[in-house]
Parts: sequence; structure tokens; C-alpha cells
Amino acid sequence: MIRAGANFALKAVTSPSYTGDLLLDTGRLGAQKPDNGTTQQAGGTVGTLTPATLPANSDTNAAYSEVGYLYLAPGAYRDETFTAASGDRASGDCILPNPADPLDFGYLSDVPVGGKYGCDIGNKSALAFGRFIPYRFKIAPDTVTPACSGVFTYFGQDGFTTRFSLAAQNSGAGATKNYQGVFARFDLTDHAAYRFAVSSATPLPTGAALAASATAPSGGPWSEGLATVEARHLVVRPSDKAGITPVQVVAEPLDADGVTTAASETVSVADTPLRYGRLQIGNAHGSELLDLPVPLVAQYWDGSMWKTNTEDNCSSINPKAVAFSGWTGNLGACETSFALTPAVLSGGRGGLALRRPGSGNNGSVILSLATGNSCVGAATPVSAAAVEEISWFGSAGNPAGRATFGIYKTPLIDRRERY
Repeated sequence: MIRAGANFALKAVTSPSYTGDLLLDTGRLGAQKPDNGTTQQAGGTVGTLTPATLPANSDTNAAYSEVGYLYLAPGAYRDETFTAASGDRASGDCILPNPADPLDFGYLSDVPVGGKYGCDIGNKSALAFGRFIPYRFKIAPDTVTPACSGVFTYFGQDGFTTRFSLAAQNSGAGATKNYQGVFARFDLTDHAAYRFAVSSATPLPTGAALAASATAPSGGPWSEGLATVEARHLVVRPSDKAGITPVQVVAEPLDADGVTTAASETVSVADTPLRYGRLQIGNAHGSELLDLPVPLVAQYWDGSMWKTNTEDNCSSINPKAVAFSGWTGNLGACETSFALTPAVLSGGRGGLALRRPGSGNNGSVILSLATGNSCVGAATPVSAAAVEEISWFGSAGNPAGRATFGIYKTPLIDRRERY
């Protein structure tokens, strides 16, 4: 394998008596086998081959600007002047090219035919070079879209999206247009192949780390050495609460041939803000004969205090994420439960409703985002495993609420009408 634009050794071995220069005929270069063989991808762009002049019997640095294979037809490097200078060409003492048969390469013969040799000096047979691979990849950053309402992303939320383009280039930063199809050896859907990381310019709090999204990157296919990519990212929640943290993602994509970028390159034009969140479950009380609304409030730590996350219009709270515990009074396990309908937050607020337990079932229960059992739609406890669906709130440190039935029928203790 040879990197596009990198030097490789090329030597034309001829009779020691010949000391001339062979000139390149670019019309005899091809990107597919002359016999249209199917062992390599057909077609493609013919790049630039250097040198244009190849001294005989001398090691020379050559380079080719494209990806794939390069095929040299007979006479691609040749000298027509040697026999012209001797007069053999003009006098017909050597074999001239046959204009009626371009596949008759007798004019390159070093074996006498009818007592004559070929007039031209050059390669007698087709030659194949390669496989050529890109010299490097280059990333062009584009947009970054936060995961929640297009405004921010929670730590632990999968995931904010970066959109960027990936180009396969030669050593001169030119596009290698043949990096597509079978020659494109970078899988655009392989998250690990991008080798994403957080930029050193935007360090993360202790315990936080960039992790793979559950959604594979999308984009492509490769077209003339260029692909557009969208990749989702997840930053694991830090060990302790943290203020709003800007983050920028970099990458060093690596294909199956070892092609990568010159260094880590940014995949987004702007930082995206991360917030450390929690969900507050409020206290609620009312009659055991009525359904009981339970308030939910999304909050984030701003560095000094918890604030209502009024920009959270994305969180959906599955009732199965709420654990029931600490039953008291005449309220038995799962004598009250949530309906199956999730609570979708708007402006950081929402709510779930507990079903009325019925006459005589007064008492209370603690509601929390934690491991344990949940009561949803039936009288049988189920595991509160759905807390994983809202991992950005964590499973600990969220304020629990107490729902109490039967302490009074209305939130009003006394009502007076004055005229």
C-alpha cells in the first residue's frame, strides 16, 4: 500500500547502452485494468503521476495523487527521440507505430522482427501500481445540536449530535476521489473508528467521561472521497454535582488501512453546554376518594444552587421509574398506583396522578427515583427499572416526595366569604 502523494521508488531498467529519458504519456494511464478485469473496482478517476520524465536506469522518486490502482498501458513511459536522432526512424530501419492497430506494440520490441527492432524505447507490457490509500483524513466541523430542546444536554443524556464532513486527501490536501466503494475502508457507522474524545480545551468534571451513544453514527455513503456524518454523544454523569460545563468533541478517525488525521480535529464549530440534573418529586395530599396529582420538577445545579430547568421540554418520565416505599396507615402496597401514561415535562414541570385508593385506605407512601418496586396500572409491584430511561437524573440524590391520602378532603383548611 502506498499513500496518495507520498514518494515511492520507480526505476526504468533498460539496456546499459541507453542513457536517455523516458517521457510520460498521460493518455496511457488508467484507473482500471486494461482488460476490464473484475478483481478490482472498475472505473474511477485517473490521478496525477510524477515524474513526467523518467531517467533510464536510475532510482527516481515517484508519486501518485489518487486512491486505488494505477495501470500503465504499454508505452506509457517511452522515448521516441532516440531512433529519430540516429536517423533510423526516418529511414524506416525500425518498426513504427501502426496507426490502424493501437494494440500492436511492435514499435516497442527489443526482439528483431523482419530484421528490425522497435523505433520506441519504453515499457513493453502493461504495469500495475498500488494499492494507493489516502495520505490522511481531514475533518470540517459543522453544527452541534444539544439533546434537550436544542438548548442544552444533561450529563448522562444520550445524546447531543455533531454534524461534520470527513474528507480523504492526498499529501497535497487534494481530494482522493476514488475513496468510495470498495476503496473506502472507513466504516462511517462504526462509532469506535472515529476515536471521539473531549477536547483538552473543555475538560470534564471528575468522574465524567465521553461514552459511546446507543445510536450508531449516520451519513455517507462516501462519494469522491467525501462523506457527511452525524454522530451522537453521551457524557457520563460526574461523581458529584457540577455547574454548567461546555464541552467540545474531537476525533481521530482510523480506517482499516491505518489512515487517520494529522492530529485530533474538532468535529463541532461550537461548544455544547452540559447540565447536571435531578428530578424533584413534590409532596401531595388529598382525599382517598379522589385521584391525587403528584408534581414533578426538573432542576439543574448552576454552580451554587438548584434551579428549575425551565428549558427542559424534552424529559418524559415513565411512571415505572418511580419507586414506592414506606407505606403507612391503612394504605397497603400498590393500593394506589400510577396510570401507564408518561409525564412529559414542559418548562421543566409536569406531573403524574395516583389513582384513588378508595374509602378507608388512608395513609401515605414515599415516591422516589431509586431502585425498588413501582406500582403502575395494577396491584402487583413491578421493578422500577425504567429509571434507566431517564439516566440524566441519576438514581440517587433526587428529592423524594410523600403522597398522603385521607388527612383532609381539600387543601383548604378554612374558607370565609366576605361582602
